[in-house]
Amino acid sequence: MNLNVFRIIIIIAGYLFSSFVSAEQHDCAGAQFSIGIDETPFVTDRDYQILVKQDGMPLARLNAPFVGPILESYVMDLSGDGHCEVVVISREASEFQPVVHVYAWQNFHLSRLSIAPLIQIENRNETTSLMMTVSEKKLIAVAEGLYSLDETAGGSLERFVYSFAEERWVLD
Repeated sequence: MNLNVFRIIIIIAGYLFSSFVSAEQHDCAGAQFSIGIDETPFVTDRDYQILVKQDGMPLARLNAPFVGPILESYVMDLSGDGHCEVVVISREASEFQPVVHVYAWQNFHLSRLSIAPLIQIENRNETTSLMMTVSEKKLIAVAEGLYSLDETAGGSLERFVYSFAEERWVLD
């Protein structure tokens, strides 16, 4: 093999390997899920990849765009239907609203679920901070209101859980 061809192969392999080194690993229903950020967007915008394997064999791969450098992922049965859901949460920075993508893993296929818009605390005298997480097999949004213009300074904290059956956010 020519030395120049070998160098090119090493460079390409290095780019591909480094692309998903920081992938989060999850196990659900006998499958392994890797969710990682593509660090080499030389042709397209940055995206993340969900790779599903079982016994080392790839079953599915999905690429999707995301915002910002912050990325969290969770994989578990959140809907109670016996199938895994993949939740990917990204945001530009801690002060921006999170972007949430949820995928259903069913019949060896990842399909994006349409989630109702995030709850907003509607009060013109407060600023809100919204955090998303998965805990206790639930998709949770915690909204914090900070009162700044009222005489009664204080705060409010509300916790919402996503109901897959009702396809909406409900107060927890």
